[in-house]
Amino acid sequence: MTSAEPHLPQLDLARLEPGALLSTLRTSGAALLHLGDARAEQAEATLAAARAFFAQSREAKEALAITGSPHFRGYSVMQNTRDFREQLHLGPARAAVDGATGWRRLEGPNRWPADTGWRATLETYAAMVAELGAEVLALLARAWGIEAAQALPTGPDGYRLLKLIGYHPQVDASAPPRSGVAAHVDFSWLTLTLQDGPGLEVCTPTGAWIEVEPRPGTIALHLGELLEFVSRGALHATPHRVVNPSLARLRTSIPHFVNPPLAATVRRLDPFDTAPRAVPVDAAHVHRALRRDDPRTSFGFGAMEWRRKGENRWCVDCTAD
Repeated sequence: MTSAEPHLPQLDLARLEPGALLSTLRTSGAALLHLGDARAEQAEATLAAARAFFAQSREAKEALAITGSPHFRGYSVMQNTRDFREQLHLGPARAAVDGATGWRRLEGPNRWPADTGWRATLETYAAMVAELGAEVLALLARAWGIEAAQALPTGPDGYRLLKLIGYHPQVDASAPPRSGVAAHVDFSWLTLTLQDGPGLEVCTPTGAWIEVEPRPGTIALHLGELLEFVSRGALHATPHRVVNPSLARLRTSIPHFVNPPLAATVRRLDPFDTAPRAVPVDAAHVHRALRRDDPRTSFGFGAMEWRRKGENRWCVDCTAD
């Protein structure tokens, strides 16, 4: 690992001024948020539930296979040059629309295990972290001088996604470490991630890669492509990657993607300032859904999300138009 900074900044939203949050995220692109006792307790219970899920037999997990869901919900295994992990993909539970086409097919139910207590733990956590994400967006909107509900919509109608991810341990101590997930940015307003071990790294706007140290009572925050788009580059989406360093232990991670509603239009806004801003140069390829020089002033979020999921065009440089 290379690092110009030993740790990410730690923030307490209850005591944080909007301008300070904005300044921190412009400088670092990521931070650790203090959860407080009640949220921290729920976070630990959710990590335990995720570990219990991955400890099940392959047969039990495959019963929830994502291939059985037209809404891209459920269990999958990803083992290729970019990924070495398994995951359970959850989203806002809504009724499927008969005959739906395009992004409307993303609306639908989740695939849950039979254990109702386990499900309740995940649903409680999803609601809690969605509330936390809305708090962060509201603070940014105040710093920006805009109305969050209009310019940065999320709330109950947001396409709020939750993944339980198990990063597989390394299989050969003599070989170079295998990537759990390659460097990429998230197609979200922002992402909030719980983790139970080392392995996550984020890249700051200066180009320095920093390990996100797991700390009890905190959750990692980093910026997504949507905030980079609406801010006209005043904020940069945060590249990140994962390598599970362990030879024996599955690394558990629970990212929550704070998104607009599928029906929302994402619009560019006036920048925070008019001063030219340096664009960081990526030392290696970073998977992105949007080009930094995208000429549009707006796009439909649902259409872009369907492009990524339904049409499998998840990286603007790696997949054909």
